[in-house]
This record gives sequence, structure tokens and C-alpha cells, in this order.
Amino acid sequence: MTPRALVAAVSLAAALAACDEKPSAAPPPAAGSAEVAPRLAPSAAAAAPKAEVAPSLEVDAQGVLVGGARFDPSTPEGDARLREAIARGKVASSASLFAARAAKTRHVDALVAALAAAGATDVAIATPGRGSVTGPLHVAPASVVARTTPDCAAVATVRKDGTTATWRIKGGVATRHAKGLAGPDLSTTLEALRVHIGACSATTWFFGADESVPWGLAFDLGASVAFATPPTKATTTALLTDSPVAGRSVKLTP
Repeated sequence: MTPRALVAAVSLAAALAACDEKPSAAPPPAAGSAEVAPRLAPSAAAAAPKAEVAPSLEVDAQGVLVGGARFDPSTPEGDARLREAIARGKVASSASLFAARAAKTRHVDALVAALAAAGATDVAIATPGRGSVTGPLHVAPASVVARTTPDCAAVATVRKDGTTATWRIKGGVATRHAKGLAGPDLSTTLEALRVHIGACSATTWFFGADESVPWGLAFDLGASVAFATPPTKATTTALLTDSPVAGRSVKLTP
């Protein structure tokens, strides 16, 4: 083989060997280069902020619980502390709470009043009910509906002896209804309220109870109209946060 042919043969062999080799991996890009940025994990600071959650609200036989902190609104100081705690929380126009049947009515009243002061216009109160009541009772704080309520609106209360009374918000003669075997006679009370509600242009009615009455009995009175079958024309149930006196004009403002 001539020298020129030998050189050509060696060059061809080298070229074929180069084709059989796999290309080596490209070196990693230098830190700080444009190719590095897309691979970086998002920082914790870029994560979406967590939504605020309103504190849980509960009323038991000992007092009021706001997010686990206990308050006794029976005194002016305790009521002021409760209002401050509610004002610091996240209160929407609709609020919800749980109230035990053994809770004091004045404690439930105080919590609803504090929620109203913080901007709530509807409060859903979950309480073990009487009879077929299964859902929470939605109440409007009386102060919220005061300006739009005519003085012929119906009102009812549970008195300290367990009887009930019905009359009109402007005051006047109250009809008293006897106590039943398991508490207030809600059947006769409801019939009287149907008459009052039907004779007035108001679509709101009011209920309350003596401060010595356990909340469960006040809840039953409110639920008797709110869940009545057939329903009355009253579409709003308003809770009086001051114990009303049968036959007297009822103060609706805080």
C-alpha cells in the first residue's frame, strides 16, 4: 500500500470510530446563568397567604367561649372584655355559634349583642331543639331591625315561672299562656302569635326571655315561629337582648 493510501485508510478508520461514540453530556450551566432560574423552587414568601378564620363561638352553663377563651358577661367588666374580643375577631355579616340548652339566656343575649356591635346582622344559633327542630335558629339582633319595624310587631317572652306572654312591641295588654308539662305551652303561644303577626304589616317578630330562664326554653319559643308549619308571614326572627317585661313597650336600640 502506498503511503498516500495508508494515510487515507487511517483517516477513514478514525472517522468511523468517532461516529460510534455517544456525545458527552453538556456541562451544567454556571450558577447565576439564565438557565438556572426556571428550575428554582418557589420561595415560601411567594406562597398564597392563609385565609383568616373566625374564632369558634360557644355558650355553655359557665359563660361564653370565644376561640377557647372564656368570658363572663354577667358583669359590666366581663361584657366589655367580651365585646373587645369579638371586635378583634373576623366578624362577617353572618355569624354562627353553639349554645347549650343549659346556657344562661343573658349570656347568649350578650354574645349576640357583641356580634351586632361588630357588624353581624344575622346570627345562626345551633341548640338541641324540641320536637322536630333540626336546624340552627337564625336570629337578627333587635337593634339591627329597629328602624324598619312598625310598633304593631309581635313580641313574646318566656317568663321566670315558665309561662309565656304575647303582646305588641309598642306595649299594651299582654296575653299570658300557661306552662305545659315540658316547659312553656308553645301551641297556644304560637296561635296567639299568628294572630298578632297576621294583623300587622311587619315581617319581623321578636322574642326573648327572663334572664333567669335557661336558653333552651327561649330557643324553643323562637323556633316555634321560625319553623312553624304552616309558616307565618314573619320572615325574620329578632332576638331581644334585654329581658322584656310582658305588656310593656320594648326598647329595641342597644
